[in-house]
Amino acid sequence: MPNNPLSAALAEIRERNEARIRAMRYTEWTVEHDVAEGDVRRLLGALDAVLKPHSPRSDRVLGSSCFTHRRALNTMLPQPECENCVQDRQREVCPECRDEYGDPVLFQDCRARSAALAGLTGKESGDGN
Repeated sequence: MPNNPLSAALAEIRERNEARIRAMRYTEWTVEHDVAEGDVRRLLGALDAVLKPHSPRSDRVLGSSCFTHRRALNTMLPQPECENCVQDRQREVCPECRDEYGDPVLFQDCRARSAALAGLTGKESGDGN
């Protein structure tokens, strides 16, 4: 899983839960603890299932030629030696979330992951989501 705030928050919750279980003595363990532990595991599993379609995907962004090469060479293909041409590159996107043009959004802009992180940390994201 990539290193991002949501993954870090989930890992912290899982670690706290496991540490709590390790710290309890068998004499303190009750049926209620079993139920609560099962609930925590089911909720974390459900959150993982919801976020799975929002896992990052590598996407190729096609470059384009600069104005000079469009006019001189009559091409939209970027020229590798030109600093003004936009070169092809890779980027990480969320395959589920789309922008207003229908294109996948950058992974850090995934609305589902932002909402889950806001819910876990109690902080709203900067974009109002």
